[in-house]
Amino acid sequence: MGRRSRYRVSVDTVDPVKVTLAVRGWPPIGVQIRNANARGIAVDMGADSHIPTSPGNLVELTVWLVMRHRAVVVPAEIVSATEQGDRRRLGLRFTEPDAVDRELAHDLGVVFNRRETPRHPVRSFTPVTLCPADDPHGPAVYATAFDLSLGGVGVSMAPMDDGRLAGAVRFQAEIELDETHGKLTTQVALRHRRLSGGRVSYGLRFAPDDDQALAAIQSAVGAFIAHDAA
Repeated sequence: MGRRSRYRVSVDTVDPVKVTLAVRGWPPIGVQIRNANARGIAVDMGADSHIPTSPGNLVELTVWLVMRHRAVVVPAEIVSATEQGDRRRLGLRFTEPDAVDRELAHDLGVVFNRRETPRHPVRSFTPVTLCPADDPHGPAVYATAFDLSLGGVGVSMAPMDDGRLAGAVRFQAEIELDETHGKLTTQVALRHRRLSGGRVSYGLRFAPDDDQALAAIQSAVGAFIAHDAA
């Protein structure tokens, strides 16, 4: 199993999402996404449901991106089903993983960028400026980066600044990499948000199709690796 398929990411901190699961011959039912990776997804449903959930059954997930008025149908195969109290958890394998990557990676953070690499600490107090993507000329929020990979960047900020972002999940980011690589401006999407030690941290994912930004990040990450090894 490759590195990409081992990672799992929670998806409960992004745009409101509704998901239904359908098996041929049965009406669709609502389920809740628990976590996902490049190869599949785990969902919860009521244990009292009579819908057939034996491993090997083929299903269709309809992922409703509520804020975008968009629905994506995801075909999958059940690989596991376990009872947990009044809930039943299904492990599903995507039967068309490339289509899932194309349709949902940027919206949900479901699939990790195939260029994902280990995170590397950045120099202390690396500044990052964030603006909601739908209001790039609005008030800017200033954060500090603490790690960087080809897949994304981790930043922290004061709770007051977090509040100013008003629940946005996509941002225009300006990252001051270093003296050699200068400033990088790119689009990022929120993967997770945490409160710890009086600071709010964001895990931000780079757009997988921004090749110019990824080239700059790759160069910067390479410099960090060389510096760490020296």
